[in-house]
Amino acid sequence: MDDPEYQRARRRVTRRLWLQASFYFDLAFFVLVMLAILTDTKSTGDNLIGAAVFTVLWGAILVGHSHLAFNWLGGVIDRATRKEMERSWSDEKPKRHDLALSDDGELVEITADDEADDMSTRSRQR
Repeated sequence: MDDPEYQRARRRVTRRLWLQASFYFDLAFFVLVMLAILTDTKSTGDNLIGAAVFTVLWGAILVGHSHLAFNWLGGVIDRATRKEMERSWSDEKPKRHDLALSDDGELVEITADDEADDMSTRSRQR
C-alpha cells in the first residue's frame, strides 16, 4: 500500500515486534549464561562475586530492554495522566444550568424541549 499513514503504522508495528523478539532472545541468552555459571563446579569465591555483578548489570539491562519492548512505563504514565485529569475535573465548580423565569416568577431550568417549544412559538408569532 502507498498510504503514508499505513506505512508509518507498519513501521511502528515492525519496530515493536522487533524489540519484543530481541527481548526474548536476550532473555533466553541470559538464562543460558546464568545456567552455565550456576552449574560451573570449578567456581571459586572470586568468580562468584564477578558472576553476581555480571548478573545484576545484565539483569538491569534486561529490565530496561523489557520496558522498551513492551512499553510498560507508557501504560503507567497513561493511567497517572487519566487520574490527574479526573482529579482536575472533580475540582472544577459545577456549571450553571440555563435558567429562566416561569410565568409565575419562579426560576426553572431550561431543557432542550423547552427551547424547541420557544422556537416554534416565536416562528408562529412572526
